[in-house]
Amino acid sequence: MKLLVMTMKKEPGGESTRNVAVIVPAYNEETTLQECRRALADVFSSMPDVSFSVLFVDDGSTDGTWEKLAGLNAADERFRALRLSRNFGPHAAIAAGFDRARADAYVVISCDLQDPPEKIPEMISRWKAGAELVFGRRRLASDGFPRSLMNRIFYSILNKHGVPPGTKFATESFYLVDEAAAKVFRKMTERNRMTFPLLAHAGFRQETIGYERRPRAAGETGWRPARLRRAFLDAVVGYTRLPARIMFAASLLTFAASVASAIPAFERMFSSRGFSEWLLVVSVLCFLFSLQFSFMGLTALYLGRIYSEAAGRPLFVVRETIGDVEPPEE
Repeated sequence: MKLLVMTMKKEPGGESTRNVAVIVPAYNEETTLQECRRALADVFSSMPDVSFSVLFVDDGSTDGTWEKLAGLNAADERFRALRLSRNFGPHAAIAAGFDRARADAYVVISCDLQDPPEKIPEMISRWKAGAELVFGRRRLASDGFPRSLMNRIFYSILNKHGVPPGTKFATESFYLVDEAAAKVFRKMTERNRMTFPLLAHAGFRQETIGYERRPRAAGETGWRPARLRRAFLDAVVGYTRLPARIMFAASLLTFAASVASAIPAFERMFSSRGFSEWLLVVSVLCFLFSLQFSFMGLTALYLGRIYSEAAGRPLFVVRETIGDVEPPEE
């Protein structure tokens, strides 16, 4: 995970210099770090009115990511690093970045360069014009089918059921956050968390920019199908009331189906036409039990989340740092 920080400095007789922090999750990304550093350095050189420093947040990598980060810091002190004690997940790593960064604005971007760093100046331009949250909106079709279809369903559900009306959030890996919104985000202590719905709930003035998502610069993605399914379940259960609404609607449909099936059963029973009522009873009972067990499973998911929040375990644990990393906010 990487973090870019830009600070606001008042130049004598001139305009203020902006401080922007770019936070990038990195897990087993040793093959992409150099290319990512070069791409970010190109962005820095194109914006002389902005003061940059970079904080990489290593989310418990098991390859040579941390050693590579130490080398980057030795070559350029603007590139700093934060290492978590284990793999806590990208959203906890982003929270660690916000916790240890202090800037006027923060840009979250993926380490694999699928989200183009050259769009950062456009984000900063929108921010300077008054936007407090700038979400990147990528073309989902670039992810290929069926992943593109899954993404469309995922974002459609979140936009309709999981975020306030009028929110402009688009994709989860590339966005700019003003310090005012970041202060609100730091107060959100959910353990089962997804960053972008939390930011959407914070409100503030929001805008979007479009971009083409590119292939990875190197290495393989960590977003396997099983991980995508877990993320989808986390989003639906943690940030929407859709499961509860489905359960209520299913209970009404089940009641209606039971009444509808009972009417002809009683009619045939009293007319002595030899209808096998026990088959109807068995089918209805099986249907009702299947619904009951599915509802129990959903209830267990909610109870598990309530328990993890009540336990209050740390969202992340910082193992060590490289360079001048800010202390955690009290």
